[in-house]
Amino acid sequence: MFMSDNKLGFRFGREAQPDPEQSPLRAALTAAGRGPAPVPPPLRLTPAPTGPADGEGEPLTLTDLAPAADAAKAEPAATDTPDTHAPTATQEPRPMQPIIAQARAVLTQPPGEDEARALDKVMRTINELSTRHAEQEKEVAAARESVARMQAEKARLVEENQQMRDLLSALLRTVEAERRRRTETLSRIGERLQGMVAEDNAEAKAA
Repeated sequence: MFMSDNKLGFRFGREAQPDPEQSPLRAALTAAGRGPAPVPPPLRLTPAPTGPADGEGEPLTLTDLAPAADAAKAEPAATDTPDTHAPTATQEPRPMQPIIAQARAVLTQPPGEDEARALDKVMRTINELSTRHAEQEKEVAAARESVARMQAEKARLVEENQQMRDLLSALLRTVEAERRRRTETLSRIGERLQGMVAEDNAEAKAA
């Protein structure tokens, strides 16, 4: 059952009795971060008071603790010295995380027989693939050299063919020129013969 409290709102039907050793000032110092935190006392359950006559008074509120907290902040604690908050010169290394330690242990431990056989098989497969890849690279290099030689041979044949064409063209031009020269010579010889025949005929008629 909940009962109304004007200062703290609702509270349970049973509440802990204030510890005589836990004074308001000490509670305020603990809440403000000053001094060591005390061990909480065991919970003591008592019947909830129904009125001023049944209880021992109203419980402490934040308003009641405010003056004590201000006084605690103003007064330095006995253990609060300049060296208390000074940074440490050296810091100890952090302990290794368990998962990293386990991973290192797994990686450093020697493999078993099955794992060794599996690794050996994988290594043999890798070596075979590497050898095959090297052979393929050699074949590709040889094919490239063959193609280069074929291209060079083709270029040489093309050049020789062009030279042969040029030579044949020059020979044809020479033959054509010689044919024309001979034709002209034969034409002049024919004309000369025709002239001589005409002169002989004319002389025969005159005689």
